[in-house]
Amino acid sequence: MFKKITILLLVLSSQINAQVNLVPNPSFETYTACPNSGGQIVDAIGWDSYIGSVDYFNLCAPVPSFQTPNNGFGYQSPVSGNAYAGLITYWDGGFAREIMGIQLTTSLNISQKYYISFYATLASKGNVVGYSSNKLGIKLSKVALYMNTPINNSSNYFYNTDISDTLIWTHVFGSFIADSAYKNLMIGNFFDNSNSTITNHALGSYAYYFIDDVCLSTDSIFCKNFEYVGINEIYTDNKMQFFPNPANNTITIRNDLILPIKIFNSLGDEISFIIEQKRNLNMIDCSNWETGIYFIKAKNLSQKIIINH
Repeated sequence: MFKKITILLLVLSSQINAQVNLVPNPSFETYTACPNSGGQIVDAIGWDSYIGSVDYFNLCAPVPSFQTPNNGFGYQSPVSGNAYAGLITYWDGGFAREIMGIQLTTSLNISQKYYISFYATLASKGNVVGYSSNKLGIKLSKVALYMNTPINNSSNYFYNTDISDTLIWTHVFGSFIADSAYKNLMIGNFFDNSNSTITNHALGSYAYYFIDDVCLSTDSIFCKNFEYVGINEIYTDNKMQFFPNPANNTITIRNDLILPIKIFNSLGDEISFIIEQKRNLNMIDCSNWETGIYFIKAKNLSQKIIINH
């Protein structure tokens, strides 16, 4: 049985690796904690604020201000999954930028052409968001530039159109040639006010955007059409793997470190479950669970699974 499971995992892994997104946690779905205040993008595993205090929104948030789809900055459903990020690209009270970043799964190859894709939408709460801007894009670096990210009117790729739609996600897609072995990706507006187009829409003081489904890949078609779908992804940390996804009556978890495993529903509530320990294989009976989205957590690792009876 174990040999069959191993073969299945190898086959699935080879299929996934044929189309690689170099951005881990691209839809902000895996997290260490549900957000309960502003500036908590660090709770989305791998992501952090490089400048400012980037916000994290998730359906599981215990406070309405940081839930999805309705929160303190507007009403917007995620492109996929239950979560997205939010950042400032302009403030009418002075110069302000928020930049979020993440370490890529591997360094870029010099002279290789890469494709970038993500979705952005302008937040809509009039007492907060009064402006829109252009130049939302990416900048790459060899190291994480905490508090030192240059806003120097240059980026590896930027969207030159003013993104003003608050209802429909705008798809930002483009390409660039890597001129260095970059390891870190940053998202935001890297241009000063005089080199950005700023449009006033309401009484709020900020241009503030939700961000979701980030992709960086050498495969243009894969990246352009990328959308986080849990059923197409395997947890790639060798310490824990689980299948099938979606699951019906049983989930099998391979957990090499034998860490305690907890499972939460989409509201962040821990649910009861039965574990049958067989060396490093855990068999979880989910036959009585309601159909929906759940999160498997082992220590600070978290991954989404769908139960579909």
